[in-house]
Amino acid sequence: MDVGDNGLDEGQQAAFVDAYQVSASKNVPSPYASLPNNRLGHGASSGGTGDPVAMNRYYVETGPDLYKSGYQRMVGGSTWAWRGNTPRFLPNDFRLKTQYGVAVDWPLTYDQLESHYAAAEVELGVSGNGDQWTGLTLRSSDFPMPGIAAGYGDELVRTALKDIAPIDGTPVTVLTTPQARNSQGYQGRSACQGNSSCIPICPSGAKAGHPVGTMRMGTDRSTSVVDANGPSHAHPNLWIVGNAVFPTGSTANPTLTCAALSLRTADALAAAL
Repeated sequence: MDVGDNGLDEGQQAAFVDAYQVSASKNVPSPYASLPNNRLGHGASSGGTGDPVAMNRYYVETGPDLYKSGYQRMVGGSTWAWRGNTPRFLPNDFRLKTQYGVAVDWPLTYDQLESHYAAAEVELGVSGNGDQWTGLTLRSSDFPMPGIAAGYGDELVRTALKDIAPIDGTPVTVLTTPQARNSQGYQGRSACQGNSSCIPICPSGAKAGHPVGTMRMGTDRSTSVVDANGPSHAHPNLWIVGNAVFPTGSTANPTLTCAALSLRTADALAAAL
């Protein structure tokens, strides 16, 4: 996570920002053109390239329709290029099998992870409006910062949808998306200055800086790699953290849940020592 100790300093961030500002093509890879995967041709030169040779240097695709996306190989710094959205998973996301009869249940519940969600929001610096999430996710504390102010377009959408009929019995409500983006000064980082370049890089440092399920958690060692706290079923003293332990995905971005699980595993590991 970019908010941690990752060996990437302010000088490197400034160099990425400078590269983006002078680039004629304002796409996701442009700030990172000097990185080896770009210089050596191992990364897509632009998001959406139609060149199958360029794309298959990293992606392996056999069908006629290419996955047209730029990407970066950056150890400890790729979250500079994320949007910063940090919603929590909903309680039912942890019990898909029980609730909907599909996929599998997680070996832990939303309630068991809630305190770590709150801690992760503090560490990342998440802005949001807690009152808007009442009834959706139980919260033990409010967000560290108020939500990002709604823009003119947001208010137009809110006005247009205010009288729409419920869909499948659920009222249509416009919520402020929780984001690891400062609505005010926080932990030495400035408030968002509205540069509108969260992707590919935030020039002011206001934004804290997703494949899942390859080493999923569970109680059955025949169908999972780790238990709910992160230790491996098969290898003593091996603990695994990250999105790879997710049993299932969600419509919510995985980053906050990944951070919460990492804090939970850290607590369990410290207790085991």
